[in-house]
Amino acid sequence: MEKKREHFFSLSKDAGDFVVEPVKRSSGKGGQKANKTSSGCRIYHPKSGAQALCYEERSFTVNRGRAFKRLCESKQFQNWLRLEISRRQGDLIDIETKVERAMAQVRIDVKDRDGRWVEAHDVDFTEGEES
Repeated sequence: MEKKREHFFSLSKDAGDFVVEPVKRSSGKGGQKANKTSSGCRIYHPKSGAQALCYEERSFTVNRGRAFKRLCESKQFQNWLRLEISRRQGDLIDIETKVERAMAQVRIDVKDRDGRWVEAHDVDFTEGEES
């Protein structure tokens, strides 16, 4: 007996998770038809910043499907997806704690006005500026 699968969460164009722009002109096969028809597609996912573009075919539907597949396979979207799943499972709290601990160990050096390397918190960047 198969276990019924439940959605952990879903993304939808209707919910505003994706922005689909059917405004790009096609290129390649199709000649004048491709030059006159806005069959290309750009899909953007605002939360991750990932975007994908497809304008190889003469059909907007085919281009939209390919663009969506490219977006979902992009590294930027995959990273966002992993973080979102971790956040919804409650694991992200552990990640944030680990990042804070690691950042406490980071040392940032800058050159001061004399050209010597010093820790960033030792430098007054506003010194000598006129307001």
